[in-house]
Amino acid sequence: MIVYIYNGPGTVTSSFENLKRSLSMALQTHGFDIQYIGAQDVIEGSKLSPERARLFVLGGGRFTAVKKALGHQGIENIQRYTHDGGFYAGICMGSYAAFSDINFQGAERTTGQGLSFYNTVAYGSLPIAPPYDGTANSATIVEMQHLTNGEKFPALYWGGNGMDESALLKIGATPLVKLSLDNGLEKIMSARIKVGSNGGKAFICGYHPEGSNRNAIWQWLRGREPAIDCYQRLKHELCLHPDKAYLMGLACMLDDIALTPSHSFVDQVYGRVQAIDIGQTGHSPQIKPSPYPFRSG
Repeated sequence: MIVYIYNGPGTVTSSFENLKRSLSMALQTHGFDIQYIGAQDVIEGSKLSPERARLFVLGGGRFTAVKKALGHQGIENIQRYTHDGGFYAGICMGSYAAFSDINFQGAERTTGQGLSFYNTVAYGSLPIAPPYDGTANSATIVEMQHLTNGEKFPALYWGGNGMDESALLKIGATPLVKLSLDNGLEKIMSARIKVGSNGGKAFICGYHPEGSNRNAIWQWLRGREPAIDCYQRLKHELCLHPDKAYLMGLACMLDDIALTPSHSFVDQVYGRVQAIDIGQTGHSPQIKPSPYPFRSG
């Protein structure tokens, strides 16, 4: 079975490369073939069928550029694929795209209609990092919590959307990962929702699981000339526990894809994470709080 990662206008090369690396490590042993799919193939549509591809992944970038490249037909084909039983996974930009409307950095930057798997508005970015400017200076490391087993893990946040749990439950979505802040406020950072009546599902992730490991940091930051303190913080905190970060970040999203009769993908990954804890550190990593606490209003 094929897993397609979109690689075309609107995507960020480093996000695509990190997604390809991380998904290959996570899924190839389960018999999945990780491939890229370009704009023309999405528009043509024949490759994008549930019988051929189990998962379509849209990573980081600019959705306005993706929509322009795909046009109405390409967007409709992604919707049809998911409604017919395919799985959609959206990370950062791809998470925004899964909503019916997108409000990025205030109403003056509302980008309009998305894929409408989540019939509500996606708001971002979150004020847990400096205002998003496309550089590494607006990235930070935050501690996420997997809602299935309570495991906490470090993750790279870089301008994605966070969601209120009540809003997700209202539209029938299942929260998967949450961000809990010192002041008591919480945001759901990953969720899934059923799409259509043929078993289709849409996964969303407002952080970067594919960027939350040591090797990926070099890809993300290469050529961006980040401030030294930001770079050192990213590098240091992710290197504390590089495997756990991306393994737990990916596990919740991929559980339904690689489900076996005896063990879910989350259980398999969780076992590997426990082994990493025991073998490398003996304890879970301590993540420093972001210097940009969430501000209400």
